[in-house]
Amino acid sequence: MVTKKIFKNVILTLFALNATVMMLAIVEEILYPINDINEDISFTLLDVAAIIIGFSYFLSLFLLYKFKAIGKKLFVTSFILLFIILLFSGDYWVCDNYSSLSPIITIVDLLCYVVAGMIVSILYFTSIKKEFE
Repeated sequence: MVTKKIFKNVILTLFALNATVMMLAIVEEILYPINDINEDISFTLLDVAAIIIGFSYFLSLFLLYKFKAIGKKLFVTSFILLFIILLFSGDYWVCDNYSSLSPIITIVDLLCYVVAGMIVSILYFTSIKKEFE
């Protein structure tokens, strides 16, 4: 049986994994910068949508932690939209260039998806779903 404490720890784990991916991506860019002068760094509509949906994703984690009903809907919606953006983005968006940190970043990022799937299954298939009604 999943208790509130276990659910909150899973949410905190997901937040920590996401923060780790961001920090590792920043460290990778500092240690192994891309030296392409002709690189286009403009934002596309897909990038703007990903930033907005990513913000709602982190907001939904906070709302889930506080057991707010809107958090459940916002989390599932933003999770699905981020997954769709990942499918249409073309290349792997976390690692711009391959370095010694790339496998670690990939593993931690994939763990984020596993833990997010755990949260979705807990939200819909355990007694925690009664807390959001």
